[in-house]
Amino acid sequence: MPTPASSQKEVRDKDQDKVQAASTADDKTDRPPTPPPTQTELEKQREHEEQRKKAGEERKKVVKQEIDRLNEKFKNLSYYYKIVDRVGSGAFSTVYKAVDLRQDYYDNSAWRVASAAAEKHNFIALKRVYMTSSPDRIANEIAILRDIRGSAYVTPLITAFRQHDQIYIVLPYIEHDNFHTIFRSMSLQDMRYYLKSLFAGLAHLHEQNIIHRDVKPGNFLYNQRHRTGVLVDFGLAQRQANPPAAAANPSKEESQPLLATNNTPGFYRNDPRKPLRANRAGTRGYRAPEVLFRMMHQTFLIYFIAIDIWSVGVLMLSLFTGRYPFFLAHDDSDALVEIATLFGLAEMKACANSHRRTFETNIESIPPTRVSFYRLVLELNNEHAKTWSEQELRDAVDLMAQSLELDWTKRITAKDALQHPFLACI
Repeated sequence: MPTPASSQKEVRDKDQDKVQAASTADDKTDRPPTPPPTQTELEKQREHEEQRKKAGEERKKVVKQEIDRLNEKFKNLSYYYKIVDRVGSGAFSTVYKAVDLRQDYYDNSAWRVASAAAEKHNFIALKRVYMTSSPDRIANEIAILRDIRGSAYVTPLITAFRQHDQIYIVLPYIEHDNFHTIFRSMSLQDMRYYLKSLFAGLAHLHEQNIIHRDVKPGNFLYNQRHRTGVLVDFGLAQRQANPPAAAANPSKEESQPLLATNNTPGFYRNDPRKPLRANRAGTRGYRAPEVLFRMMHQTFLIYFIAIDIWSVGVLMLSLFTGRYPFFLAHDDSDALVEIATLFGLAEMKACANSHRRTFETNIESIPPTRVSFYRLVLELNNEHAKTWSEQELRDAVDLMAQSLELDWTKRITAKDALQHPFLACI
């Protein structure tokens, strides 16, 4: 039997429903009817649909020819795998969707992903590594894939084999959604599950002293229906290294500031210092400041963890602001300028100085101090952000801010991120 208080609440709820229904009806009455599309618009729609259909048929034709060439060149390949589609390609490899024709002959428990994102089917991802990849890099990727088994959030190795000069890596096929098509429609809860899966995958890697080095939406396959994702593509991954002696005692040339004779920033006509050679692995727009400043020895101590976390922070910028990609720089200099527009000139100079570098620019639009991430999210994504509670928005912005610390020693770790209030509630 309902209590008086609950009865009053039901009456209030019904009254609110009536008011909302009346408001909706008034809105519909006042809103002018949508005019039907004109003949020109209909023709453009049909033309666009025909072009899309034609492009799809052309792609299928090209992919089929590519698959036929592979099967013709490697006679035994079709005995084990039936390639059905090409699902991705890059500078160093191409990935195909294929049916594992002999999967039932083997014990698959060692690699079977526990995550619901990996459907129980006979599909696998067949990664064909190009000859342009160095043998050491290929061996490193295979070894890392073998060692990271045991997590539902990272893709494990099934097997690998070589045929002539081609290397094939066999991985589970992960059903997933295209980030570009879902990120604007994701609810706050979807974003939580997305980030929790991503941080869980990175925490598993970092516990084993492995850095991914190329975290981005294309390398994290998220299944919105199952609300889980898997970290993939370890072609650039590295293990933690011990710092060489030179790291603690930089050479005089490396630490020498770039100053002209009048003690102002400039460039030497004949620079006596040796050119900087630093690892610049990663994808444009997702590289951390320390990578852009070409900091030496990027794979030792806690530093190696921080590179991945910065990339997740950039990804959060896209999720929370509805802008993808968020950074569009064409080179490292442009990338540093884009970061400076968020953090301000003073903090960027301090960041450069911490790496024994100099940051100077004459771009007047760079603010002297950092932009408020809170206001940035509200201004760029107000339609979605206004549906979040004040606390939810502040928690989301705080996690993003801790991931985007310019000082890599202060950046949050993947393990700590999982305990952050924004993610700990799921």
